[in-house]
Amino acid sequence: MPARPHVLAPRTEPVLRSDRDQMLVLAQAADADLAAARRARADVRNAIEIKKKDIDALGARLKAAKQAKNDASRATLESERKRQESVRDYFEHLQDVHDAAIDEAQARGDFARAVVRTIGWELQLSGRTGVAANDGDPALYKLEQQYLDALKARGAAEERFASRLQTLGDRKLRLYRAWADWLGGH
Repeated sequence: MPARPHVLAPRTEPVLRSDRDQMLVLAQAADADLAAARRARADVRNAIEIKKKDIDALGARLKAAKQAKNDASRATLESERKRQESVRDYFEHLQDVHDAAIDEAQARGDFARAVVRTIGWELQLSGRTGVAANDGDPALYKLEQQYLDALKARGAAEERFASRLQTLGDRKLRLYRAWADWLGGH
């Protein structure tokens, strides 16, 4: 006959409480970072719109210079338009960074809260699971299953967080490349 599985080894309460406190701080920091990234994204969107209007105005002036066959003005305006397009590209990459930062902060907060939930279940199990005298307790068996479900959800949240963190790193590298392109054309 199969025996009741004993696969859980909850940590001690002081360790759990310390970890929970750290995760609560991480969740609060993620919420603050999320708000800051949303504000920064709004600012960058405004800058992109201004650059688009500047580029459109330069395009109109360039068209007029072409029609007037003013080669000196045309060359200057084309150069300025390319520079402004480079600046716009930089701001678009910066917006991508802020979008990724928003996703990363949300995922980080979700992960921290999933860890806190898991620790809550683990605290309920501490000192009860793995004790032979409690093997017949159906409530404990159900509690262990709920803990394992929370552990699974925590892993999924951690995976999403890691993915968003990788995306954020990639977007930041693209931003650096856009900045380098602007410097090279400046």
